[in-house]
Amino acid sequence: MVDILDEAIQDIKEERVERLFFKYAKVFIMLIVAFLIGSISYYGWKTFKENKIYALGGEYLMGMYRMQSKDFEKGADIMERLAAGDISYSALAGLNYASFLSIKQQFTKAGQIYKMIGDNTDFDPLFREFAKLMQISMRLNAKELDARQGIEEYENYIKNNLIFKASAIEQQAVLYLSLGEKEKAKGMLNTVITSADAPSMMKRRAEELLVLTSL
Repeated sequence: MVDILDEAIQDIKEERVERLFFKYAKVFIMLIVAFLIGSISYYGWKTFKENKIYALGGEYLMGMYRMQSKDFEKGADIMERLAAGDISYSALAGLNYASFLSIKQQFTKAGQIYKMIGDNTDFDPLFREFAKLMQISMRLNAKELDARQGIEEYENYIKNNLIFKASAIEQQAVLYLSLGEKEKAKGMLNTVITSADAPSMMKRRAEELLVLTSL
């Protein structure tokens, strides 16, 4: 009797499952189809994106090669195009292009490129901080800032950016030297020399500049 009851209960369970399956079969199928389409779309987009990045990488390397060879201008053209394009290489390309412009003494335009990179929160902080530092330099070279204003800009930079702090202090020292304020320059150069973050080359340069403060 118990066996028959168990079998009856099992049949009812199976019947319910079967009814539920038929009732929601369309929903299950739609979910499966949606999942498959989503998977295909994701991996399709991922493949497209990867291929695009590889292509941009090849173009960037070609631009670098040309900038280091006789096709300097053509390399700069590639960097300019990449700087205005996909975010994957736009920061790197922009930094290279701005460097090219500064060599050509097109300081205002170079400063604009550096500002674009510095203001873009999608870029790596390293690129952004360097770009902000270089923007001040370009504005000084373009005569948009005088020495006093430059010192103030570097001071504001130091408050908000740590990666290139030693470089900013060094530039402040140079500006103080240009104003004949040797004691202030000396203090800043000593800060660079004793800084744990300043690279050895910068420290040697600061030591050389320090000599000028005693002349």
